[in-house]
Amino acid sequence: MPAPVPAGARLRRALPNALTVLRIILLPVFLWLLLGARSPERALAALVIIGLSDWADGFLARRWHVVSRFGATVDPLADRLTVLVVLGGLGAAGYLFWWVLLLVLVPDVVLALTAALLFRGPPALEVSRLGKWRTAFLLAGLPTVLLGNTAPLLDTPVSGAGLLLVLAGIAGHLLAAAQYTARMVRLRRATGQAEGPR
Repeated sequence: MPAPVPAGARLRRALPNALTVLRIILLPVFLWLLLGARSPERALAALVIIGLSDWADGFLARRWHVVSRFGATVDPLADRLTVLVVLGGLGAAGYLFWWVLLLVLVPDVVLALTAALLFRGPPALEVSRLGKWRTAFLLAGLPTVLLGNTAPLLDTPVSGAGLLLVLAGIAGHLLAAAQYTARMVRLRRATGQAEGPR
């Protein structure tokens, strides 16, 4: 009979994943505060919590050396979902142009189609350093854009700084998408056979 897992170890395993789930749950709350309640200040607070939970789950997982299949699969999906939902919300609120969302969404669709054609699902590829920087720029720039729209005296400089961060993130996103596509093609050629999702 296996030895019982100590409560502290169970907590260390569960907490990073719980923070990832919390981030996903807060996304519709953010949208409602921004578009339904018309409260950009509260929406910004929700977005800050989302960003902090994203940082905290990665920090704790690394500090505690906790790796789970759930975290490895859901955390990058939560990152991508966060970016798309926040971009869409800010576009619908009139704080960003819609083409910004398209520049993020179209490469994601191309990647998904490439993965489906080559592997019948997403292959096991590590997140590149460029992909991490892309996400960091976007998750820093989007709240900054919203902050500029909640502080009239700082509107132009803060919104401008946020837009520059977002554009840097989008440039990284396009480059990372090209990088992932090339890696998938190389992997397909190397294996010579379809690889199912993990």
